[in-house]
Amino acid sequence: AGAAGAHAGTLELTQRARLAIAALAALLAGCATPSLIENGALRNDAQDAVTAHVERAVGVSLAAPIDARVIGRDEIPDLLRRLVDSAQPPALRAAYQDGITTLGLWPDGVDLLETLAGVSRDAVGGLYVASERRLYVVRDVPLPFSVSAASWLTRRDLGREIPLAHEIVHALQHEMHPELFGHDRFAVSQDDVEIALAAAREGHATWYGLVAMEGLGEPPSPERFAAAIRSNVASSGERSLAEAPALLRMTMFLPYSEGYRLAADERGALLEDPPVSSEQMLHRERRHEAFEAIDLAALRAALPAGCRFVHENSAGELGIAILLSDLAAPDRSPAAGASEGWAGDRYLAARCDERREFVWLTVWDSEADARDFETAYLGVAEAVRVRASLGGTPIAHRDGREVRIASPALAPHADALLAKARRARVATRDEVYAFFAEPRIAEEAPP
Repeated sequence: AGAAGAHAGTLELTQRARLAIAALAALLAGCATPSLIENGALRNDAQDAVTAHVERAVGVSLAAPIDARVIGRDEIPDLLRRLVDSAQPPALRAAYQDGITTLGLWPDGVDLLETLAGVSRDAVGGLYVASERRLYVVRDVPLPFSVSAASWLTRRDLGREIPLAHEIVHALQHEMHPELFGHDRFAVSQDDVEIALAAAREGHATWYGLVAMEGLGEPPSPERFAAAIRSNVASSGERSLAEAPALLRMTMFLPYSEGYRLAADERGALLEDPPVSSEQMLHRERRHEAFEAIDLAALRAALPAGCRFVHENSAGELGIAILLSDLAAPDRSPAAGASEGWAGDRYLAARCDERREFVWLTVWDSEADARDFETAYLGVAEAVRVRASLGGTPIAHRDGREVRIASPALAPHADALLAKARRARVATRDEVYAFFAEPRIAEEAPP
């Protein structure tokens, strides 16, 4: 959604002198900024004007008009629940949450969808729904002073204009690259792939959404944009965001900051060959680096008696970094860069006699990288047990460039189980989709 891009990007759009003058805006009455919304709907002329600016910025025209609707922030949670329920059956979603909880990435007993709904209510300024080919603009999203001031100075409704432009770019993406949309059931077991693809979508939409803001100067540099996002997140007074688990906070905003940097470097080419791992997303020098895709489907039937499969997924470099930093003891931090050197991972979560259990295969660029991760993980293993309500502390075993981790009930079977893993070197979206037998285009391009 467009709120983070709108808030952070607009910080750069004002000049220092203008900000000083803008402080007078709060003292003035009767000088309302023209609104894009009239009688509860987007003004047709305003939507047409923003659409024309976006098409000019991207260099592509929409094939058909977009259904645009205005909603209040209190409507976002129910909208999100409806969209998630239609895309992912409750049983699939419950298994996903159980899986990330088992690995220690999510606190036991905290409902993922409800937490996401609460944060989205406070942070989302716009939303494009590919399955409905419809965009939503939030009429009452809280705006930082810089956005209000810039709107007053320019006599434009920037708090809604920027999210609207962002979502129109998403609609163009959907027409140009339908393969980037509609993979909801695939994405639920591919966290690392999906965060990278989200960075491509959101970064591209944020960059071109700001380019489309004609008359406001050049988009900010990636460094200033990322700093503005960090500042806005850190200063947010919304409890739902401040109290959300680290996994949600980081994966909600990093696609904007990291994706924006990618879009600034690559422009439209970013969508042609998007990143498919958080490593490719986070490191410019590793933008196209191959990694090991791992499939643990064969393990499901080989689990010991009393165990049943729950979920399979990949944490990726970003997920590992969040796990290590989030669960580190207050008086110590994980080894610097312990998540770097990642070269692939896959975990399988199970229930054995209804207790959470897991096996996790991680692959690293070098033995030194593997040792660093093993050491860092052992420092949080007990915290993983507590957070996930495991029956015992996970056990880590390093073998060359691999570190294999298992909860106690599955540890005696880990080597035999993981020997059944299917592996391949991949570097692109098509290679990932082919390995996991995911169709490249999940739906037909809209008319």
